[in-house]
Amino acid sequence: MITVSEDWYKQLDPLPEIHTIEEFIVQGPDGNSLPYIGYIEAVVNVPGVPNHDILVPVLVVPNTDYNLEVPVIVGTNVLKFIPQSAEGNLRSGWRTAVSFISHRKPIGIVRSTNDKEISIQPFESIVLSGFVRKSDTVDSAIT
Repeated sequence: MITVSEDWYKQLDPLPEIHTIEEFIVQGPDGNSLPYIGYIEAVVNVPGVPNHDILVPVLVVPNTDYNLEVPVIVGTNVLKFIPQSAEGNLRSGWRTAVSFISHRKPIGIVRSTNDKEISIQPFESIVLSGFVRKSDTVDSAIT
């Protein structure tokens, strides 16, 4: 998913039609609806990847201190559509992200060993205990 701040959206010319929540519902990890103004449909052009347009829904979110500094966030659901063959033409940050998405195969689902529900807040770092069933070819895993 891509998110853009309300101010960034208002600078677009022409201004795309903003669709309402009735047309598109987004849930956060806790199952509650995420706060957003609406969404637009946009074509994403990735620097270094010519002739490869990606049509995606883009959430327009209310202004916050963070998104006034970082007005656009590109999620992994967009990165996975960039061809692996284009990695060599990408800028460093894009190349790292695409490389990670395209070369990493999940080894399993990490299950928490905690006996109570855990909620991780934005910008919070915590250490959790868990386990994962892995194949014999995997020595270690980092999540």
